[in-house]
Amino acid sequence: MRKSFVNLSQLIRLLIIFIVVSINIINRSDVNDFYIFIFLAFIFNSQLRVNIIKDKWYPLSTLIDIGLLLILCIQYERANYLFFYILVLDNVSINKFFSYSVIPIIIYFSYYSGLEVLALNFMIIIFMMVFGNQLYSLQEKIEEIEELYDRNRRYSYQLENAKKTLEDYSKKVENQAQLEERSRLAVEIHDTIGHKLTALLMQMEAILIVKEKEPQKAEELLYSSRDLLKNCVNILRSTVKNIKPKKHRSGILALVDFLDEFSRETDTKTNFNIVGSPYDLLPGEVTALYRNLQEAATNAIKHGNAKNLDIVVHYNHDSLMMTVIDDGIGCNNLSKGMGISGMEDRVALFGGEIKVELLERGFSISTIIPVQGRGEVDENKSYAGG
Repeated sequence: MRKSFVNLSQLIRLLIIFIVVSINIINRSDVNDFYIFIFLAFIFNSQLRVNIIKDKWYPLSTLIDIGLLLILCIQYERANYLFFYILVLDNVSINKFFSYSVIPIIIYFSYYSGLEVLALNFMIIIFMMVFGNQLYSLQEKIEEIEELYDRNRRYSYQLENAKKTLEDYSKKVENQAQLEERSRLAVEIHDTIGHKLTALLMQMEAILIVKEKEPQKAEELLYSSRDLLKNCVNILRSTVKNIKPKKHRSGILALVDFLDEFSRETDTKTNFNIVGSPYDLLPGEVTALYRNLQEAATNAIKHGNAKNLDIVVHYNHDSLMMTVIDDGIGCNNLSKGMGISGMEDRVALFGGEIKVELLERGFSISTIIPVQGRGEVDENKSYAGG
C-alpha cells in the first residue's frame, strides 16, 4: 500500500513539473540560467526530502523549498506557484502544518490568473485536504498493523525458542526418568531376587555337604531349591512385564488395559472414569501414572484386602490428577514403605506430588502432575470404563 502511494506521488510530481514547464514554453517565459539553477535546486531538495532525509531535517528541507519557489513565483511567471502542490503532496500525510501553510500562497498567486483558475485551485485544494486526511488515517493504521505484525513475529520467535527449550527439557526429564526407573528396578531386583538367589546358593552348598551322609535331607533341600528358583523366575518375569505399559495401547488407554487384566487376575471390580478433555502426555508421565496405578492397586489388594477400586483421571488446565480409591480395611498408621516413596520419586521428576487420604474404609491416593496449561477443562465430558 505504501509503495503504491509513493509511486502515485512520483507520478503526480512529474505531472506538475510537466505542466509548469509546458506553460513556460508556451508563454515563452524568460527562462535563464538562474531560473534553471533554482528549479534544479528545488527538484534536488524535494527528491532528497522524499527519499533520504529523516524526520529531524524534514521541516528544514520544506522551508528551503518554500523559499526557492517564492523566488520563482516573484521573479518569473506566476504559473510556477503550481510547484507548491508538490509541497502539499509531500507533507499531506507527514506534517499537516507545512501542507496547510502553503495553501494561502497558492491562492494568492492563482488569484492573478483569473477567477476560473482560482476556482479550479480551490477544488484541487479541497480534494487534497480530504485525500490527505484519509491518507493520514490510512497510514496510521498501516503503521499500527506493521507494529502488530512485528510484535507478533517477535512473539512467534520467542514461542519457537520456548518450544525448543521445553522439548529439550522434556527429553532430559525423560532420560532422567528412565535412569531413575532403572535404578529403582535394580534395587527391587536386589531386594527380592538377590536375597532369594543367595539363599539358593547356600542350599546348593548344603546339598553338596549332606548328599553322602543324609541323602534324604539333600533331596529335601534340592526340592526346596527348585521351588525357590521357580519363585525367582516368576518374580523376574513379573518385574520385566511391569517395566512399561503394553505396546499396543498408548497414552491413558494403557491404564484401562492394566485394570482389565488386574480385574481378571485378582477378581477385583474396577471402575475407571475420565473427567475433562484429554490432551497429550509425555511418555515419561504416562509411565509414571501406569506404575503408580500398579502400585496403588497392588497395595489395595495385598495390604487392604480391597474388593473394589475406583480410578478417576482429572484433566485440568494446569495439572493432571489420577485418584485411586479402594474399599480395603485401611490402617491407622500409614507407612511410606508400602510403595508410596517410590510413587513420590516417579512424579517428583515432573514436579508432581502424591496425596494420600485415609478414608472411613480404605485409602484415597492421588497422583498429581503439572502439565503447564496443555489443555482446557470440560467438566461435562467424561469417559467411563471398568
